[in-house]
Amino acid sequence: MNTHSSDSNTDDNFHLAYSDLAINGSFIQKIYSTPHWIILKVRSIGQNIYFYWGRGAKFNTFFPSGIVIDSKLRIQDRFLEIVRSSLSGLKISRILKTQNDQVYAIMGQRGRNEIVFSIGYFINQAFFVTIEKNEYSIEILSSWNKKRRNLISQDHIEVILNNEWKELPDEFKHQQFKPCDEMMTNWPLDYIDYIKSTSRTKLEKTERKIETKIRHIDKDINGLEKDIQLLETYITSEEIPEIIKLSKKNLKFKTKGHFKKRNELFNKIKNLKSGLEIQRKRVAACEHKDFEQAKNGQGIKPISPFWKDLKSTEEKASEKKEYSDCDFYCFLTGGKIAIGKNNLANDQLRNTWAKKEDWWFHIDGEKSAHVFFKKIETPTIEELEIIAAILKHYSDKIGDKIGLLFTKVKYLSAIKGSPGLVKYKKEKKIIMTCANDWEEKVTT
Repeated sequence: MNTHSSDSNTDDNFHLAYSDLAINGSFIQKIYSTPHWIILKVRSIGQNIYFYWGRGAKFNTFFPSGIVIDSKLRIQDRFLEIVRSSLSGLKISRILKTQNDQVYAIMGQRGRNEIVFSIGYFINQAFFVTIEKNEYSIEILSSWNKKRRNLISQDHIEVILNNEWKELPDEFKHQQFKPCDEMMTNWPLDYIDYIKSTSRTKLEKTERKIETKIRHIDKDINGLEKDIQLLETYITSEEIPEIIKLSKKNLKFKTKGHFKKRNELFNKIKNLKSGLEIQRKRVAACEHKDFEQAKNGQGIKPISPFWKDLKSTEEKASEKKEYSDCDFYCFLTGGKIAIGKNNLANDQLRNTWAKKEDWWFHIDGEKSAHVFFKKIETPTIEELEIIAAILKHYSDKIGDKIGLLFTKVKYLSAIKGSPGLVKYKKEKKIIMTCANDWEEKVTT
């Protein structure tokens, strides 16, 4: 296949693609994704057609197939949500492409609205444009501008689409483009071989990671078991010392008197047993979930499209000034993190940035930075390991593990006259191993 210059790619008018397929009037029934392909299940007359839309990198083409990829490879991410919100239930009228096969678009109707969704390939990444037009206005979202825009125009939606691609910033246009159809010759066997090859590498890395993680957890489990055994010997003892040396942190009794100390012992043993159960569950999760995902080709990092908010320098400077004493990170899997560098910044984040259902993190029992995590669901073990590493980094702590204390932001209350200090309730506690490679797992 010839190599095309993309200097004039956005000047190419769209023309009909796959005119030989009976797709006019068919509708998109389901949409799902693998790490490399967006897959559209199209119900046509008497048949299902699966359209594979590359997510970028070497997967930079669009084609139909009668074969669906194994559901074990399916993933969900923000890009899939965008595609679903744009195309779910769409009655297809046309599939379009540019002359050099660099941009593909699906056009159709949903209710009274006319919709077009397109993906183009530049700088080894996928870019997208989605347009929804009704009788009153036109809504446009492009991946080089995060914010949706409203437009009033009498132009045909195809003209609007072409004009939008012409607005692609020049820095992305100047490259040589070659559709990669290496896997099309023997589809889907070549793709399955690619997955297996990637999975083998992932599996080897996962096995090493699991072994290291289990070794650390086993060490914690042994320490907890010994601590529990030691404390249980004092339950029947006639004398209980003021301090009992444990593997992690010594137990200093807060009360005097034999029976009051025994009550503290019972509570401590109960807490240690809860921690022991959590650590055993972590071992089980390591041995089964991570390994099975890698073995089946799951857990492969999905290819993400270009997604950038091209704000003006003045807007960025204004935002930076607004939170000048805070740092922000994004998980590669989604979710934002904010860290305050001083007491006032902590209050600012809690009052203006974090929502009630977001999470707040602190090092248990010690002075530390405050971390806020925008996520409704309970954080995963991997997310907790990254947050632990961030807390360790910003709190100038040493060691491989820290005690995490966390709760929902709605369970925090400020202490009057003490900036940065909070009271909390319904907290959770866990000892976490800090992720040494946390900076590779987040973006700024």
